[in-house]
Amino acid sequence: TVGEGSSLADVDDEDAIIVASKPIPKGDVLFRIPRSLFLGADQAWSSELGITLVNLLNTPLPKKAGSKAGSLSMSSLSASEKLGAEILLSIPSLLLSVFVLMQLSKGDKSKFHPYLQALPNKFHVPLFYTPEELKALDSSHLFIQALKRARNHYKQYVHLYDFVERVRVLPVDDFSLDAFDWAVGVVMTRQNMVPSEMKSAGCDDHSHAGHSHADHSHDHGHGHGH
Repeated sequence: TVGEGSSLADVDDEDAIIVASKPIPKGDVLFRIPRSLFLGADQAWSSELGITLVNLLNTPLPKKAGSKAGSLSMSSLSASEKLGAEILLSIPSLLLSVFVLMQLSKGDKSKFHPYLQALPNKFHVPLFYTPEELKALDSSHLFIQALKRARNHYKQYVHLYDFVERVRVLPVDDFSLDAFDWAVGVVMTRQNMVPSEMKSAGCDDHSHAGHSHADHSHDHGHGHGH
């Protein structure tokens, strides 16, 4: 809900902004977003994916989690699958990225379908720069950082693919590298700090009108809130 004195305005086919139609006093509410519209860490931890990860650690389920997960254990996973699980447990932003793809794979059966369909197809961030664009950073300290982040990103994808294929939380055909790049771009560019309503191992919450995540560095290069 947009507050009094503000309105939504389209920037282009993919983006919109909130515009003030009059001076807004300090402390006035600009807009309200109900938690039911958050696509965030709470939802990810309560999903089949989150519960599977919690069960792998033999830790208590999040308070609001009600569904049942499989009987996997860390010892039953291959080395790569185990690394995939550890990545999701240590980098909640990647947990959320996978959860975004889970929602996308549901199509219009997901309540987030209209929102996901309205998101940009590409994101202009260093992680996804072309070789030509990276050359522009050659004289900057960002050049090496961008290369390291890209290397880690693709290594993580390999382990996450193996884990997703094992636990079957979404069809592996929907977990292509292009799809993973897109989901990570969504989370990287649409994150805001929002207090979590549940507590579980490493489960902090950040949101952005439908996306929420906490990001631990793990040398992945995601920021902490926009």
